[in-house]
Amino acid sequence: MIFDGNTSSASVKAEIEGRLLAYVGRPLGVTLRTASEMRAVLEANPFPQAAPNHTVAIFLDEPPPPDALDHAVGITDEEMRLGTREIFVHYRSGRDNPS
Repeated sequence: MIFDGNTSSASVKAEIEGRLLAYVGRPLGVTLRTASEMRAVLEANPFPQAAPNHTVAIFLDEPPPPDALDHAVGITDEEMRLGTREIFVHYRSGRDNPS
């Protein structure tokens, strides 16, 4: 979704989360990024030579802890790198279960 306006990020996040709660009936987290932040994520991709459909960015509200990758489980042939408020994942063999 793209929003334009002067409302604070916290207010937009709370409004969307509230509407999702009312619609789905359970809490769902929302992460927001500005257009310039999205551009920065694309530019920071640590796997620029990888096929775009084999690479994802997992968006976080806060910077990941430095040891976040030490706690990753279920890794087969993925490569992972920490970003500013993202975790980049390159699935070398492709993604069997995109979710």
